[in-house]
Amino acid sequence: MNRHTFSYFLSVFSLLFACGEEKNEDTADTTNDTLVTDTADTTDTSDSIDTADTTDTTDTTDTTDTTDTSDTTDTTPPLIVAEGTWRVGTPTVLEDVCSLQTYQDVKGFVPSEITITNSSAESFYLDDTVLCGIEDGEFSCETQEMDQSVMTFTFHITSTMLGSIEDSTHMDLHFDVVVESCDGFGCGLLESVLAFPCVVTLESTASL
Repeated sequence: MNRHTFSYFLSVFSLLFACGEEKNEDTADTTNDTLVTDTADTTDTSDSIDTADTTDTTDTTDTTDTTDTSDTTDTTPPLIVAEGTWRVGTPTVLEDVCSLQTYQDVKGFVPSEITITNSSAESFYLDDTVLCGIEDGEFSCETQEMDQSVMTFTFHITSTMLGSIEDSTHMDLHFDVVVESCDGFGCGLLESVLAFPCVVTLESTASL
């Protein structure tokens, strides 16, 4: 091999060796770039998952109970029936099971006046002896026992007064009267046509 030929091969070999290293460097750079790019893409999740919007922003301020209870307090003064002697109006007969009014004026079972004493928001008394309880504007009195003479005989009667209070000086009255029996001359004849006890129901009004 002459000197010229040897110089030629040496030049070619050097050129090939230089190209090979350049290719390796390019490959390394490409590989590094790829790794860096892939790592950045796979680890950065800030753009793909937004956790800022997952914060619970539920507004609970509107759930506060602001109901105004100041108006629920009942400031109305209690209704108390006035004390004194009340006038009772002419009664109306609602029921007369035995047709007793054929023989007797059953309206006479209702007094023409009543006297109210010891009155309060919960109760009052009739003639200081008969207690009448009040609830929600309605009242009911204790049952009274009485005798009523008619001609030659006497009726034994029980009577219960109840009703509703309109205001301190007006009320509606209801009377449940039961004629339990009869004593005296003529009762035998009366009992032959009447089946005792006889129930009579009446209503009226009273005012002061």
